[in-house]
Amino acid sequence: DGTGDPFISDYGTCPVELPVSEPYGGIPTNIPGTIKAVYFDEGGEGISYHNKNIDSNMGNSIRVETAVEIRTNGKFTWVENILKEEWLKYSVFVENEGYYTINLLTGAVDPTL
Repeated sequence: DGTGDPFISDYGTCPVELPVSEPYGGIPTNIPGTIKAVYFDEGGEGISYHNKNIDSNMGNSIRVETAVEIRTNGKFTWVENILKEEWLKYSVFVENEGYYTINLLTGAVDPTL
């Protein structure tokens, strides 16, 4: 509604200062624009993402170098099984300073997560 504080002070479990990562494919996503969940940065565990179950990518055939759970059905591709304290980092390029609305397509088996 434009009346809230646009500045985020709670960074959750993601460290404020992360080691340098690289945008997926070498190019940051333009904002305004669409950030696809599977296009999180490149760099590895603790740099571009944190995933608790790093021993298995659970069927991830899109970003096989990561342990992030990614699925596809041929039409859609998504990140799934996100656990508490896990995170993904995205590089973006914002051409114009301002307030932006974020729309997320999400789902959860447990809606309290």
